[in-house]
Amino acid sequence: MRGTDQRHGIYTRQAMDNFTDDRIGTNLLLWSEDFTHAGWTARNVHTVTADQINAPNGTLTADLVTVTGATVTANQGVFAEGGTVNGPYIFSLHLLAGTTITAVRIMIKDRATDTIRGTTIVPVTSKWTRGVVTATTQGATPGFRVEIQADTPTGTFYLWGGDVKLGWSYTSYVPTQGTIQSR
Repeated sequence: MRGTDQRHGIYTRQAMDNFTDDRIGTNLLLWSEDFTHAGWTARNVHTVTADQINAPNGTLTADLVTVTGATVTANQGVFAEGGTVNGPYIFSLHLLAGTTITAVRIMIKDRATDTIRGTTIVPVTSKWTRGVVTATTQGATPGFRVEIQADTPTGTFYLWGGDVKLGWSYTSYVPTQGTIQSR
């Protein structure tokens, strides 16, 4: 596929515009655009400021993350669709450079054990980039966490459009604001 880097699971905005699997998709994240919401748990020291610049869809909904003093980690718990245990999932997120931070790691972790099941390091550039990671969760409980981690202890970057779906294929982004949504 044009515009991809398979070593990192990185898809440029242009590549995503050229390739979209438009089957019905359900975004399992409750808060896909508002990273200031309590549904996103912060670890270490950082602030998130909502609606700072235009997102890839042209709306003023991209959030600024400011990292101050520790490698930031933000995460959101996801309950597996229909109670599916050990299912394949795909997590994607749009990222844009601010200052200093040059890469962001995105992960899928088992909820109960905190074991990383899938991880990708996404270079953060001056163009919106969609990072994508896939994983098969394991364990007796349906549910897992998605996590975002900056590569340096100080700096800024922008986030928008978190999307978690059951399966291995990326489908078009489905926005959410407190409830799971399908298209």
